[in-house]
Amino acid sequence: MADQSNQHNLHAQILIVDDEVEHANVMADALRKPGHVCTIVYDLAGAKEELLHGTFDVIVTDLVMEDQTTGLKVLALAKEHQTEAETIMVTAHGDVPTAKAALKGGAYDFIEKPLDLEVFRNLVNRAAQTVLLRHQNVRLQGQVDAAYGRAERSGDSYQRRVGDGQGVGRGGASQTFQTGRQAFCTVQRSVTERDVAGGRVVRARARGLHRGRS
Repeated sequence: MADQSNQHNLHAQILIVDDEVEHANVMADALRKPGHVCTIVYDLAGAKEELLHGTFDVIVTDLVMEDQTTGLKVLALAKEHQTEAETIMVTAHGDVPTAKAALKGGAYDFIEKPLDLEVFRNLVNRAAQTVLLRHQNVRLQGQVDAAYGRAERSGDSYQRRVGDGQGVGRGGASQTFQTGRQAFCTVQRSVTERDVAGGRVVRARARGLHRGRS
């Protein structure tokens, strides 16, 4: 997925699974307008092939195709092979109980036919935004772990010098303090408003690290 934070600038990879060719094309056209890249398949076999070998952010699948459970099978394949993706179920009114069961199986949401294309686009955009934020949180956590590890290693090195009778003076303590402070500042600058959950953890760990080094 492109690395944009604005929902209107998302360019997600979308897999559309629907045995009604015209309906699949309508959904694809609606999603291509805001810039999403759409791949269309018309049956379970095609979906399996794409899920095994492609990379997608959002999967949109009709619930009932070859049989009553085809959409659920697509969902299961997506959860197995596209673990970072979100899946949206498209259903007729009479299939709503099955669609709700799909939510318990890990679907992001469902939408009923006939589609309101604006509502449909907004739903897919929200799912794509969820995936993007998840990727950003993973990268942020990696940056935090790297900064925290560097400061921790520096502190361990200082403790060894103290144990050896070296670096006990003010300069050594100041250097260790500065290392911890730099790690804290690096972490603090990395956190954005939308990374709320990750940010609380980051700040908590950084504050603990700062206090430990001061």
